[in-house]
Amino acid sequence: MSSLAKARLGVLAILIAALAVVAVAGGRTWIGDQIEGLTEPSLGNITIFVVLYALATVLLVPGTASTVLAGILFGPMLGTVAAVAGATLGATGSYTIARGLGRSPVASLESGKLANLDQWISERQFLSMLVLRLLPILPFTGLNYAAGLSSVRPLAYITATLIGIAPASFVIASVGDAANDPLSWQFLVALSAFALLVASSGFFARRWVRARDPQG
Repeated sequence: MSSLAKARLGVLAILIAALAVVAVAGGRTWIGDQIEGLTEPSLGNITIFVVLYALATVLLVPGTASTVLAGILFGPMLGTVAAVAGATLGATGSYTIARGLGRSPVASLESGKLANLDQWISERQFLSMLVLRLLPILPFTGLNYAAGLSSVRPLAYITATLIGIAPASFVIASVGDAANDPLSWQFLVALSAFALLVASSGFFARRWVRARDPQG
């Protein structure tokens, strides 16, 4: 690996670590204070939530809890809209950060499974990202940065992300909306749908890995 490649990978690692430190040191308190004020589903409150969701995504915070909170605050429909908007905005930010470092670090590291994955994404672009978003085979926040260092084009990445995360976001937001009554049929149906989503993702993840690596 060239010195430039090592330097760029180091910059990405330092940037992510610095953002995480900021969140732990003072960001959590500030974000918590802001969320406490989101009691009404007004345009202003939804906008604040979207921005906070996006920031959390860039900081590699798993989106499930944020989407559940969206359902609690805004209901299943508006909650889904807010979650999808925040996640897409954050995913775009993560992608842009990684993209700004250039592809040379990844190009110098590509071999075996990593090279096959990048080739698969490169050949399919929108379709490959849509599959990875519809079935969360890979962690959402990690995939955002990985995609920025891959060959997928911005339009295909953003469009596939926006469309692909919507179904799961609705299911998770519905869980949050009905969480105040865990014995209600709405909560049980939403929870069952979420469990089915997780199980199916695991099933397709194993098949996907085998398809990418027939010798494994």
